[in-house]
Formats: sequence, C-alpha cells, structure tokens
Amino acid sequence: MTNRREALKLSGAAALGLLTVQSETASSESTIQNINVAGYAYDRVQAIRDGLVGIDGANVRFQAENIYSLNALAFGSEKSYEITELGLIPYISRYVNEGFRGYTLIPVFISRTFRHRNVFVHVDAGIEKPEDLRGKRVGTPGYGMSANTWIRGFLLDEYGVKANDLLWIETTKSSDGGSLNAGFAKYYFPDDFPIEKGPAGVDESELLLSGKCDALITAITPKAFLNGNPKIRRLFPDVKAVEQQYFRKTGLFPIMHVVAVRSDVAEENPWLPAAAF
Repeated sequence: MTNRREALKLSGAAALGLLTVQSETASSESTIQNINVAGYAYDRVQAIRDGLVGIDGANVRFQAENIYSLNALAFGSEKSYEITELGLIPYISRYVNEGFRGYTLIPVFISRTFRHRNVFVHVDAGIEKPEDLRGKRVGTPGYGMSANTWIRGFLLDEYGVKANDLLWIETTKSSDGGSLNAGFAKYYFPDDFPIEKGPAGVDESELLLSGKCDALITAITPKAFLNGNPKIRRLFPDVKAVEQQYFRKTGLFPIMHVVAVRSDVAEENPWLPAAAF
C-alpha cells in the first residue's frame, strides 16, 4: 500500500509524465496572441517580467498579484489570466469537492518552502514541544491554506498530533492585509470537529498577542513577531536544523503554489502548457 509520503512523491512524477504526453501531441498552431500571466514578483520570474523570456508566437504580459487575489480571480467568474499562480491545496479542494475545472495545473512548483518556521506560540502558554499543542487553542488565518495543510501533516506524521487534538480558531482578518473571504474553498468538517470563528476584525497576530489563542499555524509571519514582541516566539527555536532533519528523513520539499493554465485556452492551444513549462 502506498503511504502518504510515497503518494506525494509520485504525484509530481505523474504530472511530469502527463506533460510529456501532451507536449508530444501538441499542435504548433496558435489561436492566441496575448498571454496574461499573474503571480508573485519572485526573482525567478524576473526574466519574464523584463521580457527576456517569453513564449514563442505570443506577447506575454506579467501582472504581480498576491495569492488571495490570484485564488479569488481563478476560482471566481473572472478568470482574468491565461496563466496564473495558485495555491496548491485550495486548488485541490476546489477540484475534488466542487468539480472545479477552470484551470489545469502544469508541474511548475513556483513556491516551495518548509513550514516548521510557521508555528508560533505565546510564551505564557506552556508550549515547549509539538506534543504540548494537544488541547490548546490554535489560531489560523486560513485552515485550508497550503502551508496549514503541510504543518498539520508533519505534526501528525512526526509527532502524533492530530488536527482534532487542537481547538482551531480561524480569523477573518490577516495581519499582512490579505482578504480571507476570497479564494479559499469551502471546508467540509465532521460535525464534531473543533473549529470556530475568531472575533470580528481581529487578525491572527492580535489573537495570539491577546492570549485568546495559545499558538498560531499560518503561512504568514505574524506582525507582532516581525515587530520583535517578546510574548511571541517560534515553536521550534532552531528551526533551520529541524527543517533540515525533516528533509533528510522524508525527502519532502513541500509545494505551496503551482502554475496553472486556463483550461479553455489550453484546449484551443494544446501546445501552450508545454511551452509555458
């Protein structure tokens, strides 16, 4: 039987195999002249932004957007971009639970990072190790974020801490200014799953600093931590060493964001996914 880690590793290989088949059968005839690409303004897309790298036969225009806007536009009715960066887990949730087929993923993992650094605790909460999270109130600005999913995964696999061992408090506001009401899929929880909404207008950083939650699991570095508030620290003090050990043990380099081609455009231009890759 294939375990979780093996499945994660094999999924990337399967996607690459699919792309190879598509590229071999793709037509060179193009029906599109302008290709609008959206994503974060990473250093690794600088050549696209500068016009040094493009797609043959098309005018590529890059628009910098954050993941909240990218997800909202892709999963909503607008679908403004022919090629876009998307959150991996929100995409999978929409694909599986809601039959979303508006975009097709290609195996370009534009954002990958380890997430042990994204577990924060209040210094007065009595949390010294991951197992101490059991029974604690854990805030998050998005339960279905890709980062959150990976964190829940390593807490379970490496430390035996289950998601329902925690009392989740989901904020409706983010300390980085992102809109949490757009772009995320509907979650399907068991009736007895321990999750509740946080106070209106209170972000995850304020929630932890006030003591209304004991820890944070988030893709966002809370503002209070960035500002050096001594009441908030990382769960793993030597986080780099922990992440290195995790990689040596599992071989996993977690995928956060992926690149997707609008499905109707890909159908009309079957050469495009391989060209974008």
